Amino acid sequence: MSNLKDAKVEQKNRINIYSILLILIAIFTVIMSGLGLMDVNDVKETKEAEKTEAIASIDELEAGIEQLEANRDSYEEGKIALEIAEQQLTEGQKQYDAGVKEFEQKKSEYEEGLKLFQANQEQFESAPAQLEAARKQLNDAKKQLDANKPMYDAGKKDYNDGIKQYNDGLALYGQNLAMYEESIAKYTTGVNAYEAALVEFNYAAENELITPSEIEEYQNELDQNKEYLDSVKEQLDIGKAELDAAKNYLDSVKVQLDEAKKLLNQYEAGLAQYNSGLAEYNKKNKEYQGALKKKALLDAAPAQLVAGEAQLEAAAKQLADGKKQYEEGKKSIAEFEDGEKQVEDGLITLLAIDPDIKAKVDSGMNPIDAAREYLDEQTAITTTELTHRLYLYITMAISSIIGISAAILLMFEKNKLAILLGGSALILAIGISFYGTTIEYSINVFEIIATSGIIIFSILLIAKVKRMQKNG
Repeated sequence: MSNLKDAKVEQKNRINIYSILLILIAIFTVIMSGLGLMDVNDVKETKEAEKTEAIASIDELEAGIEQLEANRDSYEEGKIALEIAEQQLTEGQKQYDAGVKEFEQKKSEYEEGLKLFQANQEQFESAPAQLEAARKQLNDAKKQLDANKPMYDAGKKDYNDGIKQYNDGLALYGQNLAMYEESIAKYTTGVNAYEAALVEFNYAAENELITPSEIEEYQNELDQNKEYLDSVKEQLDIGKAELDAAKNYLDSVKVQLDEAKKLLNQYEAGLAQYNSGLAEYNKKNKEYQGALKKKALLDAAPAQLVAGEAQLEAAAKQLADGKKQYEEGKKSIAEFEDGEKQVEDGLITLLAIDPDIKAKVDSGMNPIDAAREYLDEQTAITTTELTHRLYLYITMAISSIIGISAAILLMFEKNKLAILLGGSALILAIGISFYGTTIEYSINVFEIIATSGIIIFSILLIAKVKRMQKNG
């Protein structure tokens, strides 16, 4: 009797051990279910945060695209304006550099001009008095020339008339001289012929080569020739005297003309001297007037240089402001292009998130709309997945609680009810595993262990109770 009692006690203890183990497994499953529920909540919060962040990123990307498109016209206009500004800056820099070079050149010219003026200042200051003295001397000479001009004009006319008459007389004298010389030549030829005939006559007479009557005849002929030659000689002598008288007259006229020419030359020399002096005066006066202008330029140069320097400073400031505006415009263009690059990178990143997004875009959908649609689809998938997990963990917790209840009933020897509850826990555990498989969702290893534990120990519990009932 005692042994039977001890056996029952030992059997009960074994049942209690099974029950405790089952309770522990069920409690572990409940804990896993709670952790699973917490994980579902964490995943939900994470996914919502990711969705919020994704929406914010998409909104930001969309806003960036809208802003880019809104500013595109300004960007294009800005690019054109920037190109124009760049050309203007280049041209402005050239003009400024040219202005600096011109300023330095004028400054150098001023300094050189000032040195030259200072070196010739004494001559410059004495020039007015010298010019005035030269002008007075020229005026006096001009008065004297003007006073002698009528006499010169009359003398010039008489001289020209005299020269004409002298040249005409000289020409006539030349003609008469030529005629005289021609007559002299003829006379000489006649004399030579007479003398030759005379020699022949004398020779013939002396040698009785001719008769006395021929001698008389030839002598008469010779005498006639001699008489003719003497008359010609007389005429020639008269002509020579007339020629000599004409030559003397022409020579005296030439002397008078030369004297008149000397007087005319004196006037003309005075006139030439006056003209030369006037030219020299005009030259020096022009030089002096040029020096006055240079002096005026030198006097005005310091103020002009100051003004030019101020203009250069203003131009430099304007150029600097232009460069600053150009850099700001360049920065704005760069910001737009950086934004455009960021948008392009964002769209590339967006399309790289999932092939579904790229497929939607390739089909003609707007990238932003495709991303939002994809996000809504993923949200729906996640919501469905979390809902399934929620159901899974709730069912797991219920199965565990039923298992705990069955184990407790077994400890109090409520076998039928324990078997009913154990079978229910077993069915739920199997259903959980099957449900997890059908939704294509792999629960974590702890949940698998817990679920498997419930199944195993539910089977052991039922088997144990059946064995106990058989052994009675």
